[in-house]
Amino acid sequence: MPSPTNHREHLIQAALRLFRRQGYAGTGLKEILEHSKAPKGSLYHYFPGGKEELGREALAAGGRAVERTLDGIFASTRTGDEFILRYMHGLADWLAQSGFRDGCPIATTVLELAPDSTAISEAGKVAIDGWIERISQAYIRDGMQEQVAREKALLTIAATEGALIVARVQRSTEPIRVAALQLVGLSSVSSAGWGDETGASSEAPVPEGSIP
Repeated sequence: MPSPTNHREHLIQAALRLFRRQGYAGTGLKEILEHSKAPKGSLYHYFPGGKEELGREALAAGGRAVERTLDGIFASTRTGDEFILRYMHGLADWLAQSGFRDGCPIATTVLELAPDSTAISEAGKVAIDGWIERISQAYIRDGMQEQVAREKALLTIAATEGALIVARVQRSTEPIRVAALQLVGLSSVSSAGWGDETGASSEAPVPEGSIP
C-alpha cells in the first residue's frame, strides 16, 4: 500500500490510467481505489467532490505530463517539423506498446462530460491550451508568425486526436504515420525516416504519463 503522503497522487494516476483505457463513465470509484491501493476513506478525504473532482485533477495531471514530454522534445529538436515527427513517432510507439488499448484521457473524458461538467471541461481546455502553446513555440522558433504558428499547432492537436481514435479502431499506427507526414508536408515513409510499417521509431521518446 502506498504511504499516506502518496495516496492522493496514486488515486490521480490510477484514475488517469483507467480513463485512458476505458473512459470516465466506464470507470468506477471502487476500481480506482483497487488500482491505486489506497484505503477507501482516502478518496473522499482528498476529493470531497467525488469522482468529478478526481477526474478534474486526473486531467490536469495528464495535461502536465504531456507538457513535460513536449518540453523535452522541444529541447532536443531544431525545427518545427522535426518536433512534430519526433512526437508522432513517440505516439505510435506508445500506442503499439499498449496493445492499442490506451487513448487520450483528456479527449475521452471531456467528450463524455462536456458541456455538462464545467470543471472537467475547463481542465481539458487548460491542458489542450498548454499543448498548443508548446507546439506553436516550435514553429515560432522557425520564424513563423505567432498566429500562423498557433493555427498550425491547433491543427496538429486536432489531427493527433483523430489519428489516435482511428489507430485504436484499426489497431494500426498507420493513421498516426499518415497524419504526421501530412502535417509536415511529406509524402512517403522514407522521406520522413519513419522506419517499419508499424510507424514506430527506436529513437522516438515515449510520452510520459499520457498523450494528446
